[in-house]
Amino acid sequence: MTKNTQGFALAIFGVLLLAPDVVLMRWISLVHADVIFWRGIGFIIGFSGLVLYRYKSDFFVAIKKAGWTGVASGVLFALGTYCYSASIQTIGAASTMVIISSSPVFAALINWLFLNQRMHVFSIIAIFFVLTGIVFIAFGDINQLSMSTLLPLTTAVFMAINFNLAESKADTDISPGLIWGGILLTVIALFNGVPEVQGQGVDILFVLINAIFIMPIGFTLLQIAPRFINATQTSVCLLLEPLVGPVIVFLMLGEKPGGNTFVGCAIIFIAVVYYIYNESNQNKKTYKNRGGTQCG
Repeated sequence: MTKNTQGFALAIFGVLLLAPDVVLMRWISLVHADVIFWRGIGFIIGFSGLVLYRYKSDFFVAIKKAGWTGVASGVLFALGTYCYSASIQTIGAASTMVIISSSPVFAALINWLFLNQRMHVFSIIAIFFVLTGIVFIAFGDINQLSMSTLLPLTTAVFMAINFNLAESKADTDISPGLIWGGILLTVIALFNGVPEVQGQGVDILFVLINAIFIMPIGFTLLQIAPRFINATQTSVCLLLEPLVGPVIVFLMLGEKPGGNTFVGCAIIFIAVVYYIYNESNQNKKTYKNRGGTQCG
């Protein structure tokens, strides 16, 4: 398996593990603060367990090697998770997942601004139309115009920054830093007080199972993937989630996306497909000009 193929496999498998989370978020009856608290606890246990499994007695060494970049990654993960959870409960699963799918263009923009990677004309065009699609979704209904419409967009930006951090430190595994994300989430939730357990046992159990066993694996794979492929390519794999997630929600919960969401989804999907197609052609030209062969 080539390095490129390995990176895409890690990212795609990670996304598929995370996709069913939208169903859980719409199914449970916990308020947002309680969801964040129990997720934070679950993430601390889950990410710590993964690091312990991977590094054994070098557990603390791995966290130390992740350094401040790992801490920054954990903070971004915590903030992104907070905004994502709030968005699911306020504007719905379909709108949230579609807006988050804008992450690839933000990753490309950050690559260009901070990692000095060239941005082609097709990237600029794709960014314009992705932002147009977001406007359709977020501001299509003036009655729902509020700060909550910025939540999934903020999540997309945090994810894009995080993937670029991982790419900039490709020689270091910063995924152990995600433990800090779980700690920060728990602390944030505690500002609303310790949640009650009585009468919420089933919901809490499902949140914990997901946060301890499933989501840490998915997020760790996504955090490792930029060590093999670039941040933009990793973000592109996230397109599977807004395509699969709402379908699962519709089939299991009957939640249909609105008209503005459908139009915005179409615009974003076409824009990102256009971006992927042109990036693929550009990569082929680069390999040809270098006299090399394309792996993947």
